[in-house]
Amino acid sequence: DLSNAKTLKYYYRVIELRRGQSSNGKMKDNRLAGAYNNSGLVYLYAEEYPLAIEYMNKALDCLPVNGNTHFQAIMNRNLAILHGRIEEFEVAHHHLNVVEDLALELDLNAEIQFVHDHRCRLSLLQGDLDSAAVYKNVAIEYSESNGSEEYDNFTLLGDLSLAQGDMDEAHEHYKRALVMKSD
Repeated sequence: DLSNAKTLKYYYRVIELRRGQSSNGKMKDNRLAGAYNNSGLVYLYAEEYPLAIEYMNKALDCLPVNGNTHFQAIMNRNLAILHGRIEEFEVAHHHLNVVEDLALELDLNAEIQFVHDHRCRLSLLQGDLDSAAVYKNVAIEYSESNGSEEYDNFTLLGDLSLAQGDMDEAHEHYKRALVMKSD
């Protein structure tokens, strides 16, 4: 895709410039890490998973030791999504654990909700409906602690209801997801 190529060209240029500022080419820098992470995302959405993993891991390697903790959470979140897509569930859960630890440290309830939403999704993919239901309930608790009037991941609720064989409830959740999408 032409837009992916243009985007990657831009990020490669940022990477070249940032690495060129280091005498040994091994720099710990938030901007460099961001360029690697964003390149990894381009590869993720292009379904070039080995390249996505390579660039996202380079992003983590480039973060300063005492660097931006929120960046660490975001990069581990992206790796969790990626490893979930390629059904490397153990690795995905590892990255979710890192995100959860960092989110608890930073008091980021929305990130903690994401962790439990994604654990629910991974459990569904693995056919573990009991764990999926538990993770869904924890995600709802975090959603409520964020001040949300109601939990808004209706697609996930629909998927869980469908997996549990409750077609009517799944249909209702999917309808609500479509209404939210159109708003």
